[in-house]
Amino acid sequence: MVRLWDAATGSLIEESESLFSTTNFSPDSRWLGFIRSDEKVGLLNLENLTLQLSEDVNTDYVNQQGFSPDSRTYVIASGYNNYHATLIEISTGRVRAKIPLLAKWGFDIVSEYQKDRDLLSFHPSSKFLMGANHNSVKLWDASTGTLVWETRDGRDPAAFSRDGKLLAAVGKDKKTILLWDMVSN
Repeated sequence: MVRLWDAATGSLIEESESLFSTTNFSPDSRWLGFIRSDEKVGLLNLENLTLQLSEDVNTDYVNQQGFSPDSRTYVIASGYNNYHATLIEISTGRVRAKIPLLAKWGFDIVSEYQKDRDLLSFHPSSKFLMGANHNSVKLWDASTGTLVWETRDGRDPAAFSRDGKLLAAVGKDKKTILLWDMVSN
């Protein structure tokens, strides 16, 4: 169950029993993202309490979700046989792009688990979505889902500098840090 209260008055604004999964706030605190029990992605505008629902999103095995820094795009990584990222335009709830991602599965006595996958993060400008795994680092255009850059020299973990001018990743030898100038990329 999720309940939303007015912080100033303490009165209950909204209550729903049909929600599950982690909820998170957009960087501008205007949106709340969640996955409902009917497997639809919900984006709640906290200023006017309107709800955007995205229905064309696979919510099986969701393990990453979050907002872009500009609060305009929501990403969900999901799927078992076809692990992928779904980019959702927040203002409309429309699926903007689906990006195939790397995922390798392992098994133990209790369950299945992902042992290698693309770890996702947005560039500070929100123009790019990065995926880093054990074998590569990739950048996709966040508005189209088009692959714009890839290197097999680096691997996860990888991160952008706060100003977005540099990309750092661990080298394949796991002893080297590699830096790329993002101004020219």
